[in-house]
Amino acid sequence: ELREGLERQSIHFSAENILRRFLFLSPAKSVYTIPMPAVTKKIAVVDDDPLILDLYVRKFKERGYDVLAMTDQTLSFEQLASFAPQVMLLDINMPTKSGLDVLAQMKESFKKLPHIILLTNNDDQSIADKGRELGASDYIIKVSRTPTEIADTVDAVFAPSS
Repeated sequence: ELREGLERQSIHFSAENILRRFLFLSPAKSVYTIPMPAVTKKIAVVDDDPLILDLYVRKFKERGYDVLAMTDQTLSFEQLASFAPQVMLLDINMPTKSGLDVLAQMKESFKKLPHIILLTNNDDQSIADKGRELGASDYIIKVSRTPTEIADTVDAVFAPSS
């Protein structure tokens, strides 16, 4: 009788231990979560017009982006590489360097390109096609979109895909 009672207790304790382990390790239980660090959204903006550049910088900083702003005169691949933006807005029509030339140089110099959105006021489809050949993901005609709409386009790049 004593032996039978001990065996039952042993089985009971074993079952209890198994149950406790199961409940503790259950993937459905979300009591123990590890907080993930916030992802920093980084964008580089290259435009020859300082007013437009400032407008985009302010708009993206309002939305919590870390922004690297450069003109065609101050463009530096070293800065781009160390900043490592996920997205880049690149003006095509700049006086000293064409955005397409910059994109071609980036394609040769970088192992992986950021998500590049070309900006221009030229609606020539062949330029858009050339940009895509060189690695651009999108092509936006500046006068047809507000800075808010352009920022919305960039936000969509960071939105989780469903």
